[in-house]
Amino acid sequence: MTVNEVEEVVIDAKDGYKFIVVKLIDNEDNKKLIIRADQNCEYHDEIFDSLRRGIRTNGLKARCIGGGRIDINPSAKIIQIWKIFFCAQSYRLIY
Repeated sequence: MTVNEVEEVVIDAKDGYKFIVVKLIDNEDNKKLIIRADQNCEYHDEIFDSLRRGIRTNGLKARCIGGGRIDINPSAKIIQIWKIFFCAQSYRLIY
């Protein structure tokens, strides 16, 4: 599997919960940033662990480079993102 086959954004479309930003790398050294948010996960590392289990079998590597909180209100068409963090050491790897 290549990083191009992975959906860029997967977010449950209601309420508030945590999200993560992940850098994926495939066997051909292609890179891609993706975003994941799962209302069933209480902590950022639970989201990352769930993602890693799914991609390891496909030969992809993943590194969480940041995250925060997201609140989605579909009826009001409002998305609020706050408490954003980035891991400085990992973030530099993007460039």
